[in-house]
Amino acid sequence: MDMLFGTTLVEVELDKDNRMGKTPMMAWVWASVATLLVHQILLDEEPVIRMLGLVTSLFLTTKVISLFYQFNQVRKGNLLWLLFWPGMSAQAFRRRRAPNTILFLKELKKGISFTIAGLMVLWIARNLDFPNVIKVPLVWAGLCFVVHFGIFSLIRGLYFIGGWRTNRLFDLPWKSKSLSEFWSKRWNGAYIEMLALMCLRPLKTMIGGRWAVVVCFLISGLLHEAAISLPVMSGFGGPFLYFCLQAIGVQIPMDRWPRLFRIAVTWLFVLAPLPLLFHSEFTFRVLFPLTGVSL
Repeated sequence: MDMLFGTTLVEVELDKDNRMGKTPMMAWVWASVATLLVHQILLDEEPVIRMLGLVTSLFLTTKVISLFYQFNQVRKGNLLWLLFWPGMSAQAFRRRRAPNTILFLKELKKGISFTIAGLMVLWIARNLDFPNVIKVPLVWAGLCFVVHFGIFSLIRGLYFIGGWRTNRLFDLPWKSKSLSEFWSKRWNGAYIEMLALMCLRPLKTMIGGRWAVVVCFLISGLLHEAAISLPVMSGFGGPFLYFCLQAIGVQIPMDRWPRLFRIAVTWLFVLAPLPLLFHSEFTFRVLFPLTGVSL
């Protein structure tokens, strides 16, 4: 269990002169204050605007905090990493290499393909008369294709042209052979890097790797409450419960289980409780208006 988040898409290293101190408490206090401030400022806005504002605030706050954790590692890539790269680890920006046209074209092809596929899925959800029980997963999948696998791949390709060897933030999650692999290596590398910097690494020496992992999932639940439930002021508890279930799931020893059974259990944990994470209020009041899909 100590391996969960121990080896991420990129090995996240803390500076020896860590400017945030030995514990991440103050970092999370800052993130909480920023979230509450943005929440208050956007209180009278539409849920979509509130969601975008809260997500942007959380991203920028954690990005700045992560800079303090690895201040000496970014070097020449400071602004490129801080302002434009969605990931939290500065490892890839320690040294600039020669531009890689082959990798750029590969990521360009992947990004364009997923973006087109996602837009097609969203077009189907908007224009065909499906019941909501079909529209909802279509909207979820369409946005995932466009943003997670489309836009992020295009951004990564541009960094290859600049000589920065960034890692995949969403690394073929459908190849996950276990729930631990899904959450520690395959899904949302930026989130993995952030939790490694601000939670796992500082806490594992204090409370042990297993409990540090549990805390990471609990913090994930709270952050998703801020990004999903807070904009619509409804559905509280669903996202937190979703990540509580994931924290339980990664504790299950699956090493000796048959491979297909491990894969089935992984996707059961990830997909079955998904309505807890993206509850109906968020889906209908944020995701549907955002994508132009009508009820």
